[in-house]
Amino acid sequence: MNTAIGLGESYVASTAVSVISGEAHTYMEDRGVLQELERKRPADIPSALEPLAKASYRPRSHQALHYDLNNTFEQMTTGRPDRAFISLPIDVQAESGDVTVSVIVNASAFGKFE
Repeated sequence: MNTAIGLGESYVASTAVSVISGEAHTYMEDRGVLQELERKRPADIPSALEPLAKASYRPRSHQALHYDLNNTFEQMTTGRPDRAFISLPIDVQAESGDVTVSVIVNASAFGKFE
C-alpha cells in the first residue's frame, strides 16, 4: 500500500522514481512462500501496480535484470519524468555474472540540483 501511494505521489509531482521490490524465488512460485501465503495464485505485485507505473518489470534472470534496469532508466528519463517498478526475485538478486555497461547518450537530468 505504501508503494502505491508513493508511486501515485510521484505521478502527481512529475518526479522520476524507480521502485525495486523483493519477491520469492523464481523456482518457488505457486508454492505459497513469502508474499504468496494463503493466496489462490502467485503474488503479482507488478500487475497490481501497473496502473501507477509507466513501466513495470519482473526479471527472471541476471541477463533479464540488466536489460530491465536499462529500460527502467530509459522510461524514467524520456518524455515526462515518470515511475518504474521492478519486482526482483531473491534468486535473481543472488546471481552473479559479467555485465557490460554501455554509455548513456542524450541523457538529461530532471529537477533542481544545488
